[in-house]
Amino acid sequence: MVRAMAFKAADGNNLKGVMTAIIAYQGSEGSYPIATTTATSAATLFATGAAGSAEARAVTVRSFELLADSMQLPAGLWKARGAIGNGPTAKPNRLDPASTWGAGPAVISWAFDWCLPGECASYRSVLATRDPAIYRH
Repeated sequence: MVRAMAFKAADGNNLKGVMTAIIAYQGSEGSYPIATTTATSAATLFATGAAGSAEARAVTVRSFELLADSMQLPAGLWKARGAIGNGPTAKPNRLDPASTWGAGPAVISWAFDWCLPGECASYRSVLATRDPAIYRH
């Protein structure tokens, strides 16, 4: 139980770090860190949404890669302590549309709602764990 509580505290700190980075990015760039896949443009995403869960995950991972690269965030921020597997090990590169930074077996434990309007003044960002089952011990 103590171990689970320590994991939750560490994950809370990681989520806080990611949220702070999203807010900082939003303040400097005037928008959320959204990096689309080569198949979908940002305009299409906002008009019709993602074509499916695989595309939504790909956009989320690419967006986190953009955030990690532009804000120089550490690799350990992206994986929950209780999640099975390894987090991203490659160096993030927001300029490479074919990057595999968070693809395949890499574990990205967090997700955010990139469809919300990016309003820095209101800090309307939703960030959550992708797998709440890791907290059931």
